[in-house]
Amino acid sequence: MKTYIIFGKSDLIIPVDVLANTASEEIAAFMEQGFTILSTTCEAENAEQAVNTWEEQIKNKENYEYVKTSSTNLISADLTITENFGVITSTIVSGTNVIRDIFASVNDVVGGKSVVYINKIDQIKAEALMGLRKQAAEKKCNAIVGVSIDVDEISGSGKSMFMVTAIGTAVVVK
Repeated sequence: MKTYIIFGKSDLIIPVDVLANTASEEIAAFMEQGFTILSTTCEAENAEQAVNTWEEQIKNKENYEYVKTSSTNLISADLTITENFGVITSTIVSGTNVIRDIFASVNDVVGGKSVVYINKIDQIKAEALMGLRKQAAEKKCNAIVGVSIDVDEISGSGKSMFMVTAIGTAVVVK
């Protein structure tokens, strides 16, 4: 097995064998051309298998925390947006349940915060942000700028649901 570094730019994915004689020159050239390092350790028999392995890892990966997010139009002063892949959205609709409704109605009568609903909304917001991160990663982006989260209630026929929509712009920063 060989170890590859996976580079990406737009729709182009290039593996580099880290033990090859030309690895340092290739890595420097790709970095100079504006490629992003998508993975630093991909184990495979050959370059084609390395790309396939990396793609499978991305599909199966549930942790997209490496995708940075910001509610402003920049991530940090030392990072520059080099590619813009457009607006992405993630919407989660989740029902409340009878027990939550009972606890919330008690709080409505006696006053105070409905911790049960606050926790549920926080959980749904986290799911919506993870959905944005996953979409950005699938577009080979490493950041999302202009993130906005909208929380709504959908109710009718005695049922109540929360709808959380997260919106942002998928970008590559360096």
